[in-house]
Amino acid sequence: MFRASNPYEEPVAKATDENLTSENWELNLFLCDKLASNKEADARQCLMAIQKRVMHRNANVQLYALTLADTLSKNCGDAVHHEIASRAFMQTIIKVVRDRSTHKIVKQRALKLLKAWADEYKNDDTLGLVADTVHDLREEYYDIDEEPTTSTVPDEQRTREEDELQRVLALSLEDQGGYSSYAATCLAGPSGTARSAESSHRARAPAPEPTATPAPVPAMATAPQPQPQPEPEAPVMTRPAYVRALYDFAPDEPGELEFKKGDTIRVLDSVYEQWWRGEVRQQVGIFPVNYVEAIEDPTQDLLREESELERLVFAQAADIHLLHARLQHLKPTDNFVDDDELQELYQRSLALRPKIMKLMDRYHTKVQELRSLNDKFVSARTTLDELIQGCLQRPKAPLMSPTDVPSAPSEPNVASSAPSGSAPPLLDTMPQEDEKRRLFERARAEVEAFQRQQQASSSHELEGLQWTPL
Repeated sequence: MFRASNPYEEPVAKATDENLTSENWELNLFLCDKLASNKEADARQCLMAIQKRVMHRNANVQLYALTLADTLSKNCGDAVHHEIASRAFMQTIIKVVRDRSTHKIVKQRALKLLKAWADEYKNDDTLGLVADTVHDLREEYYDIDEEPTTSTVPDEQRTREEDELQRVLALSLEDQGGYSSYAATCLAGPSGTARSAESSHRARAPAPEPTATPAPVPAMATAPQPQPQPEPEAPVMTRPAYVRALYDFAPDEPGELEFKKGDTIRVLDSVYEQWWRGEVRQQVGIFPVNYVEAIEDPTQDLLREESELERLVFAQAADIHLLHARLQHLKPTDNFVDDDELQELYQRSLALRPKIMKLMDRYHTKVQELRSLNDKFVSARTTLDELIQGCLQRPKAPLMSPTDVPSAPSEPNVASSAPSGSAPPLLDTMPQEDEKRRLFERARAEVEAFQRQQQASSSHELEGLQWTPL
């Protein structure tokens, strides 16, 4: 159940320690130097460690993790940029922003960084998922472009409290032991500073005489006190019906589910906080949540968006065919750099590539679901055939005919005197078995014909589509 140690987890944990009073820029720059080689494996491991810290429940840890990710984005190369713009990291940021228990400052910081990354990556079409994430979140959080606000005391209120403090101190010097004028001043304008001055004065003042009226003391107790704000309820993690594997997962313990990157897993239930139980290729087991991403249920808007995206891609597919044909007939001696038409074709085709990859991703999910359904159907049909064969090969119990029933003692010759055709022979039940066999054979033939029709339809629709993992 425990994975191999990530060499970046320890430095990332130190750089995002919850006990830090400010950012540890020394460790942040140290991680930037380690990722200077621009290796994809190092960038992936480092961003995986940062994802865990972003999901931490401590707001300081989340803020330090977001700052570290932004530092890497500004000081490292394309490998880090692709990991930040990956679907896994974007899903983590979305989950933190939509979590009701996340602090408001953390949400605003995450939204601000998303917008900054989208502006930074706007010239690279392969990093367009960041801009898509900002577009999706802007509809839910209209203040995404606003700066985080800090709770500060207005100058007018601060001035009023200072005046109250000076007035209370002056009254405490004039009033040697009496509470009446001091209590009236506090009740006229209660504040945290005035109450602290009152408690200090009460500790220094001598005890009142027994004949003094204690009325002001209960009045002081009725002064309004700030009520503690109720803590927000912890959000209930919604369990999707299907998830997609982001990485390969090899089981270390019995009961874990093995899968490859890109597999579609059907989620059965949630057994632990970070482990779900799922099914893939007729295998059932548990798997870590951070290795997969949720597949949203197809809503009407999503179906319309997918249909529009498919229409747009196939409408502009002629540009790719034309570019391919032009390049096939191009000679090395031709001056293709100054060919404006060729360059324009290339730019249009390049802009179309992210949309094609998005469609391939969705088609791959559908293919995985159809294959899973087909495997289950084949297994069910095999089980049904085995049951039918076992039922047909089971020895038949002998059936009693009316001629086998003993006759009454009082009429010994009734059965013998009855006509031979009145009692149905034993062979009359055999046509029922033949009819049952014919029904089973016809049902099997219909099932096989339906399966062949489905396979032919699927192969016709997905002809020419080859899935290549990113």
